[in-house]
Amino acid sequence: MRLGNLLPFGQDIESGEFVDVGNVPNGDKCGCICPSCKTLLTARQGEKNEWHFSHKVRKSHNSTKVPCDFSFYVSVRMMIRQISQAGLDLKVPLLTVPSKIYDENKKTILPEIMHVVRREDINLQDIRVGEKFSGVVVDVLASVGGYPFVIFVSYKDRPVPAELSNPEKSKAGVIEFEAKTLREAFQKTKNGQYLEALKHFLMNGTDGKRWVYHPRFKEVEQKAFTQSENAKTQNKLALRKAGPPKDWGTSRSPTSTAYGFQNSTYLCKNCSWKWKSNVAVCPQCGTEEKPLK
Repeated sequence: MRLGNLLPFGQDIESGEFVDVGNVPNGDKCGCICPSCKTLLTARQGEKNEWHFSHKVRKSHNSTKVPCDFSFYVSVRMMIRQISQAGLDLKVPLLTVPSKIYDENKKTILPEIMHVVRREDINLQDIRVGEKFSGVVVDVLASVGGYPFVIFVSYKDRPVPAELSNPEKSKAGVIEFEAKTLREAFQKTKNGQYLEALKHFLMNGTDGKRWVYHPRFKEVEQKAFTQSENAKTQNKLALRKAGPPKDWGTSRSPTSTAYGFQNSTYLCKNCSWKWKSNVAVCPQCGTEEKPLK
């Protein structure tokens, strides 16, 4: 679905519910309005182009509302709210923190990933929509395992508020849905069955979903930092224990910064060893350094 005033979902005038373009009569008889600007809609169910709703333009100026710029995003957001009210199983994305470990066998530092939460399925309970959380109106406010869980749908000019990154209730989860991600999924959908594509996104996909806040993130982040620092310490101790290379002081790189310097002082960036010599190679780990000024 391309940009513009094309919508996958419209709001039924009689019931107020949001409906899929594939489940209404074709043309002006669809009985729907734009959920954003309330303009009457026309259902376009052609054989060549993607099925969609479009704003109906009337000749009467008084009865025509200006088509809005965010029709697609608002319709998706409203449909997510409606789907959620009926009960929702949600696939949540991975959340990790980079760290480092020291490998005793390889005698080196290796990268490692520490998990805050893995990709998993959760069931939302006690679901409410359009309510406030930490002073912000969110799209979905539910409960998971007895703790608050929030969904906020974002798009241009509707970024995630800063309040959700540090909520008043620390034991809560906040996830962002980027509405623009659904465009690609909808482009592959036939006969206007966008509702099924949206449900698949919510229940099975993780693209466009991002953790804004998770109660365990800071704890894992601190553990990752401590582990990385320990890895550096272990590496330094191992380098010092191993001692200088056998050829220390006899073979140096042609670009050695020691040439031309007599009894210069050096500080190794790799193992933090400090020495004074005519040789620019660390006696502990063999790293070549520039003399201190």
